[in-house]
Amino acid sequence: MGRPLKFRVFESPRWRPGHLENHKIAISPTGPLLFLLYMSELFDIVSEFGFTSHAYADDTQLYISVPAASCPEAIERFASCLEHVRDWMASNRLKLNEDKTQIIWLGTRHQLNKTLSQTLTLRNCTVLQFSTAVKNVGVLIDSQLTMADHIVAVCRSGFFQLQQLRLIRQSLTPATVKNAGPCIHQQSTRLL
Repeated sequence: MGRPLKFRVFESPRWRPGHLENHKIAISPTGPLLFLLYMSELFDIVSEFGFTSHAYADDTQLYISVPAASCPEAIERFASCLEHVRDWMASNRLKLNEDKTQIIWLGTRHQLNKTLSQTLTLRNCTVLQFSTAVKNVGVLIDSQLTMADHIVAVCRSGFFQLQQLRLIRQSLTPATVKNAGPCIHQQSTRLL
């Protein structure tokens, strides 16, 4: 049977607590608590379908762990769950941004080879592609959890920053150039 595959979904409802007052958004001190109360129904819907969910600011993540043989059933359950979530959001004046919804299978190479479906078709004919890598709280996560995509992105960003420094190097004093080394190292390690 092997280890189960992890199925993760990332959604962005893009809603922030507050109210309109003279065309400005005023955030109240009870905003986060009211937001949690408001969103608690969403978590109930998700748990009805057997998914676990986490929310980070305006992103909601759904998780399920299934054996590779149960992937088609999990996909059907997810499609139904997503339709119920979309209906709930519409009834609460929110919109599910399907263009920003990402789906990924997590597992070993052998487990991932057993999954047949690479797309998910919803009732409104929206087709969602399964991703090979998704961004979660600033970290690129690939389907085998190797961190290779994240390392490449960090190296690319570091190289870009070095190129930017090279352009202004003639304007810097020797002492500034000497002190730039630790700053570059700190910036590189912060991104890891």
